[in-house]
Amino acid sequence: MFFPTIVLYIELGIKLRFEDKEDRTIISYNPMWDTMKKRGVSQYKLLNSGIDNKTLDSIKKGKNITLSTLEKLCVIIGCTPNEIVEFIEK
Repeated sequence: MFFPTIVLYIELGIKLRFEDKEDRTIISYNPMWDTMKKRGVSQYKLLNSGIDNKTLDSIKKGKNITLSTLEKLCVIIGCTPNEIVEFIEK
């Protein structure tokens, strides 16, 4: 099981910064864009099918999404999770 090491720094006695010292896995949604293109699904269709702008923005920035959102995307696009997301070791 993966337990990241968190290091706490106190800067100028006021600001706190957390830094993860472990290697991280990067989430890539490149497969989703390719799958959407192949199946003729537009971002407009996602928006009209219940995926909101904030979620699309998160996907574009490579941020985490919920499994519920992943399931919605699979239903809308008509694909499996591995056609939406891939994990890349950093």
